[in-house]
Amino acid sequence: MLSGVEYAYAYCIFPSTLPLREYVQCIMDVAIVINHTNDILSYYKEEMECDSANYLWLMTASRGLTKQAALGELIEKTVQAHHSILKFLGPRPEAYDAHVAFFDGYKLEEVMSQRSSS
Repeated sequence: MLSGVEYAYAYCIFPSTLPLREYVQCIMDVAIVINHTNDILSYYKEEMECDSANYLWLMTASRGLTKQAALGELIEKTVQAHHSILKFLGPRPEAYDAHVAFFDGYKLEEVMSQRSSS
């Protein structure tokens, strides 16, 4: 579920010495990637637990999609947001490197937390 904390995480990715103008335009996409990566990586576990209190279930219920269609749409939206971030940050090496380092660590943390909670 959306809590708003993803925006705090998004801003904390970048060094405090980096001017806001170097990355602020991609904060919304960073928040999307943070939220949806968690939803995508926890999908299987939540399905096995019959957990319906999640974003994918809400997508299926509100839009009449199958779970697979909703998951595919969520993956596509997440990939597009990630590519948009990389394109925007490309000419800004310090911001780009900070985002890539965060995202690599975030994916690993999400995968490991899913494995340990199974």
